[in-house]
Formats: sequence, C-alpha cells, structure tokens
Amino acid sequence: HPTIREYFWTITTATLNPDGIYRPMFLINNQFPGPLVECNEGDTIIVHIMNQAPNATAIHFHGMFQNGTNNMDGTVGITQCPIAPNSNFTYRFDVKGQHGTYWYHAHHSAQASDGLLGPMVVHSKQGRKLQELDYATDRVVMVQDHYHNLTSELLMDYLAEPKELLLQ
Repeated sequence: HPTIREYFWTITTATLNPDGIYRPMFLINNQFPGPLVECNEGDTIIVHIMNQAPNATAIHFHGMFQNGTNNMDGTVGITQCPIAPNSNFTYRFDVKGQHGTYWYHAHHSAQASDGLLGPMVVHSKQGRKLQELDYATDRVVMVQDHYHNLTSELLMDYLAEPKELLLQ
C-alpha cells in the first residue's frame, strides 16, 4: 500500500578528500554522496531540508514527474526560490506512474559538482513480474564528474566569452 517516506536532511559544508585531494564540499547529513531516497511507486516523498550551508540552495529530484507539484521541482528561478542559509524548506510530492533508478542534486549554481547529490530508487508495483531472476542485494553506484576546483571557479570559465578557435 502507498505510504509516506519521510527524510530529514541538514545541508552543511566541510573539507573532504574523496579522491585524495582536499576541497570544500556540500554534504547532506554529513554524507557524500547524500543518503539514498528509496520508495515504492505510489508513495509520497517528504524531505525536510535545513540549510546550514553558507550559500542558498535547492534540490531537484531528477526525472521525477512533478505533475501537480511543479513547485517541488527545485529549479531555482523557474519553480522555486532558493533555500536561504539558516532556512528550512519541505519538499512533498507523490511518485506516480514511474519507477527506476534516479538521482537528486542541487539545482543552484551547479552545486552538484561540489557534492550536493545522491541516489533515488523507486520500486515498481510490477517488480516481481519485471525482475524474474533472483538476486541477493541491490547496489547503487553513483558516477559523476568530480573536480578539484570549486564550482564557483568553474562557472567563471563556463560563463566566459568563448575563446577564438584555432583552425588548422
């Protein structure tokens, strides 16, 4: 039966070295990547955010249909104002008519590259029918770009005027 899946997240910053090079990062509940969001098709997701980071942010649940809950899409400047530092926001939406493996990420100033992201798994109502082979466990593998430079530095390069192309 559909149920409510409720999560409580505190967004902070810390200096970590996930690949051996220390750099400032955004964390959810002191984790990188952030915690797994797991639910069944038809469930309601509630995520309470406390932003204790020094920058505003928002969370986008990538690939989730937001029909009727567009204001929960997390796209800053389009469907949501950013969550200011030392502020709270609660995301609430129903997961209808879709299943699979997704991810969530910050949708403000490319903060996903600074660590603000995590996995999301929606189990199908037809799971037993779709997955006929037995297996012991599920594994989620997060693959992403990871830079030693901060996103704020990278954005300056991304947004700069294009340099002349060298033609041979």
